[in-house]
Amino acid sequence: MDQLASAGTGSGQHGPTEAGSPEAGTGACGPADESRFTLPHGWRALVEPRRGRVYRPVAGLDPTAPDGTALLVAEERGEIEALLLSPDSDPALVTAVRHRLDGAADPLGAAALAHAVSRARPEVSFADGWALRHGLVFAARAAVELFELAETDQYLPGLPRRRALARRGSTGLLPGHLAPHTAGRVRELLAVADQETHRQTVAALAACRTSARRRLVTTYLAAGTPGWAGESIADQPESGDSYPPLRSLLYRSLDDPAQAGHLAATERYCWLVKDPAVLATLADAVGPDCLPMLARAIEQSVRPEELRELTAAVVELPTDAAFALLLGRLDDMYTRPALQAATDRYPGRATRLLADLARTESRHAVTARHLLAAHLTRCPVGVAQLDPEAAEFVRAERASATRAPEASAEDLPALLVSPPWAADAAVPPVRVLTGLGLDAAPQLCWLPGEHEQWSRPIPYFDHTYHPTAPNWAAEAEQLLGGTADFATVYRLLLAGPAEELTAAVAAWRPLQFWRAEVAMPPIIAKYGLAALPAALTAAMAKPTDHAALLLPFLDTATARFLAAGLAKPKSVAPVARSWFARHGLPAALRLVPDAVGPTGAARTAATRALRLIATAEGTEAVLAATAERFGAQAAEILAETLPVDPLRTGLPARLPELPGWLPPAVLPQLLLSSGAALPEAAVRHVLTMLALSGSGEPYPGLAAVKAACRADSLAAFGWAVFEAWRQATMPAKESWALYGLGFFGDEETVRRLSPLLREWPGQSAHHRAVEGLTVLAGIGGDTALRQLQAIAQRVKFKALKERAQEKIAEVAAGLGLTAEQLADRLVPDLGLAPDATTVVDYGPRRFTVGFDHLLRPYVRDAAGKQRKDLPTPAAGDDQELATAERKHFLALKKEARALAADQTRRLEAAMLTRRTVTASEFAEHFVAHPLTGRLVRRLLWCSAGTAFRVAEDGRYLDLHGRALTLPEDATVLLPHPLQLGPALAAWTALFTAQGLSQPFPQLARPTHAFTLEEAAGHRLHRFEGHTVPVGRLLALLKRGWQRGEQDGNGMEGWISKPLPDGRHLLIHLDEGLYLGDATAFPDQTLEQVWLDTTRRDHWAHDPHPATFAQLDPLTASELLADLTELTSESALPS
Repeated sequence: MDQLASAGTGSGQHGPTEAGSPEAGTGACGPADESRFTLPHGWRALVEPRRGRVYRPVAGLDPTAPDGTALLVAEERGEIEALLLSPDSDPALVTAVRHRLDGAADPLGAAALAHAVSRARPEVSFADGWALRHGLVFAARAAVELFELAETDQYLPGLPRRRALARRGSTGLLPGHLAPHTAGRVRELLAVADQETHRQTVAALAACRTSARRRLVTTYLAAGTPGWAGESIADQPESGDSYPPLRSLLYRSLDDPAQAGHLAATERYCWLVKDPAVLATLADAVGPDCLPMLARAIEQSVRPEELRELTAAVVELPTDAAFALLLGRLDDMYTRPALQAATDRYPGRATRLLADLARTESRHAVTARHLLAAHLTRCPVGVAQLDPEAAEFVRAERASATRAPEASAEDLPALLVSPPWAADAAVPPVRVLTGLGLDAAPQLCWLPGEHEQWSRPIPYFDHTYHPTAPNWAAEAEQLLGGTADFATVYRLLLAGPAEELTAAVAAWRPLQFWRAEVAMPPIIAKYGLAALPAALTAAMAKPTDHAALLLPFLDTATARFLAAGLAKPKSVAPVARSWFARHGLPAALRLVPDAVGPTGAARTAATRALRLIATAEGTEAVLAATAERFGAQAAEILAETLPVDPLRTGLPARLPELPGWLPPAVLPQLLLSSGAALPEAAVRHVLTMLALSGSGEPYPGLAAVKAACRADSLAAFGWAVFEAWRQATMPAKESWALYGLGFFGDEETVRRLSPLLREWPGQSAHHRAVEGLTVLAGIGGDTALRQLQAIAQRVKFKALKERAQEKIAEVAAGLGLTAEQLADRLVPDLGLAPDATTVVDYGPRRFTVGFDHLLRPYVRDAAGKQRKDLPTPAAGDDQELATAERKHFLALKKEARALAADQTRRLEAAMLTRRTVTASEFAEHFVAHPLTGRLVRRLLWCSAGTAFRVAEDGRYLDLHGRALTLPEDATVLLPHPLQLGPALAAWTALFTAQGLSQPFPQLARPTHAFTLEEAAGHRLHRFEGHTVPVGRLLALLKRGWQRGEQDGNGMEGWISKPLPDGRHLLIHLDEGLYLGDATAFPDQTLEQVWLDTTRRDHWAHDPHPATFAQLDPLTASELLADLTELTSESALPS
């Protein structure tokens, strides 16, 4: 497609493609006529010739071709004979080839002979040889015959190779490259042939049109012949004729715009338009009406480069439909450059269509408004050609864009007048102290529970290891000193006795690091400080992946490595900050010699790390420890270097340059609280501060900007910078434009950004989506956290979902909560009163909207009469108010439906995980919530062994209707029926008698138990061998099951469910789940179902100490319920 990138203007013009006079444009912004299509020069050279449309020279016949083909036949005579003698060869083709070898002028024989020898010399031009020896009519007929041929080539180990000539009509086999290449040469020769030769050749081809395949080939050879393309479109493809290169012949033969539209609606191979020659030839034939096929090709493309090139091709089509296609892909980062190019090329059309979109309720409306504002700034366009409503909208946009007066320097914060990077600050002399040393030995410092966590074996690496050397030490010497497979080394170290292998581990410097981030922790936990050199080697080789292996170690080499890592904000810095926070002053002492030593990278890195520690521990504590260990002089030098000016500290040696895609003049003005605007120089300083905040940590000066400027102005400015970044295809080095939303954004920013984050992973922008999670957390507030939580729960991209869950946990921890406690507090009340009602105001009429126990909405009029639904506004209503209120009601219904599903899921999960909440949390966030409270009253609760329900008035009632008062320190949970014992029947009867239908099965929940044989083992044979639909298997993922690890081919051979005690139930699958398409294999057989201590493949020879008897009854029941439902009505092997 890159051959189309050089498109310009040229001949091959088509007339105006839309009715009406052309839109007025300005000469500086675009062409005077925005509706005339001209085939670009860059496309013309790619157009395949047809009669009357030849844009490039066609080479004359090669005079050496006949001799070349004759020589090739002579050289390949042995192979030809083998083919002819093959019992699998078609007898008629064998006869035709032998006649051809005898000199007969037989097109079929010539085609079959060429087919037989073409593998040896694909560059030989058979078409030229045929045309020179027998004429173009013969060559065209032979080209048709080539498409009827296919060569079989069977090869099995230990058996002779079997090749044969066959007809495609009987085998359905596909042709090689010879047929399309030969046809292409014949087509261009026919396009420039003299009139008589052309007439005779077309007549001969007409006689060949005896089947759908032959009609397709002859249509291509004589493209433009009236009626032929239509006949080929009407044909049903024969066996094998849907082969893409064959269908592309049809795409290069169209001669009517309606044909392109028909194929776009019916064909599955429109992606062939990605071929530059196909697209250029199609566009030459039908002009801008190639757009439907181009649009289908874009839909079927996933590679970024293809999307860029195809959307760039759309820019060449001067129609509203083409521009609308680009507008419809506003969220696609690879379409944005094309949209900008189209906006610049067709300013009038851009103004009109952007204004139309901006006035809709589409989620793209706000973006369209921003693009329109920037467009009007760059290229003022008249409104004479707009309809009155659009013209008024554009005038209003221009009026709103009226520039506010700029503030004087005296009214600006000093930082925006003379920022630190613009001042020539005097540099004080640097004092240096050398000769310091620290004799502290390396230490291993584990956090509570961390050693146990790191000690857990890792799937794939923990299979039993069987040594081959006489003893473990010899085995280690043999493997660790060479280039042994990484998995073998890790298994050796995990399986062998530590006392025999510690010395070998201490000398080990790994050369391979595949998955060291998960394989090394058990080794570090087992061998301790002996594993430090190997961990440091791995971290230095791949810092981003392996730096975390150093967290437990305290030593000078690690301190220096991670001090340098603080300067790498997107890779090592998070781990480095965690390491220094963990090790504090002891880590600081290991860096003091560098921090007071000669200037250079080591001193800079050490000083940066000491400042970080001083922030946490206190500067005085760092100086005191330094003086005690290294003396007063070292402490004095540190006292001079540790204090920082936050505006100067951390400034890079070279300031980031503002990108060319971000001219400050087109951005919304930044307004001070007084209403005056920042001058352009100050705006550039603000942008520089954002660029200095690229890691997501705001440059300190941004706080002064936020304090001085209006919040709405900052939010609009930040979004405009972000939109410009999206328009530039989101370059990674300027991702600070995304982080800027976290500093300047508001709730509206959250609403606009969240849908994009959900889509970006599908556009090869996973890392940008992950950065966007940090932005949401940075904006903060309930709206942002709810969106973050929604992504953590419901987004379809697993990696993004996991990162969102980590971010939610991080935010919750910062508030002293668990992720579930935070979720409780984020459940929206949707603006409802405590009784779950709200009033809808139509002006003269008012309605009460409420929600029943299942959170289904109901409507009552002013008289209290219940209605089926909220009525549409009537003539007597306040139309503007009523329309807005009805819109709000519809949104409320949708939000309540989603909330009901979400809360029902969370409540059921709370029962299964035995989650408890405090009595005060239960009262405030469950019972008192206007919507959740309705679900709470339909469930049974328990505290300190006493079951109770919540009455309509909020009282807690036991089985006999007595009110309970919970102590402040009480905890509440949702009991599973197995936890209720004999009281289950009585509670079930009470709920039934009072008509309390439950939002999910609780009291009536089926319970299951293992058989005695199953309880004693680790396999569940009764579920093995069942074949189940893959959709039913994937439904388990909503119940806490997880997909397995991928093999080298992208297949996941098992699924598992983590259990409360750290073990896992696993199901090994046949065929397995394919990463790219989990439904690729519609049926899955459960081969093994087993209990294990880790997530891994099943190996019969490995020990399996875990047994089902070790599981508690509740866990056992729910596992069996999952498996029972999964295998119900499934197929067992016969």
